[in-house]
Amino acid sequence: MEFKKDDPCELQKSSFDLRLTFFTCVYFRGYTSKSYFAFFLRTCDLSTAEVISLEYYKLSERISAVRKTLAIYRKRRSNPKTDKHSLQAYNDAQTAKRRSDAGEKKVIELSKLLLAKNLSDLDNKIAKISKSKGGFKMKNIKKEFGIKFSFSKKGKVPDCIFKIKDRIFILEAKHVNGQGGAQNSSISELVSILELKEKNPSISYISFLDGCYTKYLTVSKPNRNGTMPEKQLYRIKKTLEKNKSNYFVNTAGFIQLINDLKK
Repeated sequence: MEFKKDDPCELQKSSFDLRLTFFTCVYFRGYTSKSYFAFFLRTCDLSTAEVISLEYYKLSERISAVRKTLAIYRKRRSNPKTDKHSLQAYNDAQTAKRRSDAGEKKVIELSKLLLAKNLSDLDNKIAKISKSKGGFKMKNIKKEFGIKFSFSKKGKVPDCIFKIKDRIFILEAKHVNGQGGAQNSSISELVSILELKEKNPSISYISFLDGCYTKYLTVSKPNRNGTMPEKQLYRIKKTLEKNKSNYFVNTAGFIQLINDLKK
């Protein structure tokens, strides 16, 4: 959701704005943190904290944001599908999409490789992989390089592909913060990428982990029967021992890998 900046002159509040200010700063504080509208806020890239706190936005910006959100909510609240579960699922999907896009952008920037225009232009370049459009559709990549990509999740498409010298790398990036079911699922998906192996030895898979969760793995030791991070690290270690041409990296590790490959 976009916000408009204040005019130079002092904000003139209408009676509606005053009522909305009261709703925003008093009624909304904690009371509706688990309401339908609070869930709906998340689908508009807002949180209750952003609406209430002075730390993030000016009062006029918060009023504008709530007005816009309320207008959308009024149109959709009669829809039987607009309930907590569907809103949460929608929010999770949108969050995953935003993080995926941000992850792809970060990987491209860190690689310092030029963007490839098509598969024949991939030498020492990088590109985003697409599911159904453009020159880097997964279907075309499989055919061009004889890749199986036998991933268990149907319809799964990795994030990026790049080629340095005679080696081709297929990368999946995840931004993970904290611990929980969704985070464990993301780590499992990264490990599943590492379990892939192609007949062509010049093709490698990279699992890129970004976010605060890396600290849990950094301070952990591989342990099959330990804590969740320890179990995950154990699985990562065993998988990499089996598939030595694949890589599990964080930001620093990815930069180092790119530098080493370029030598």
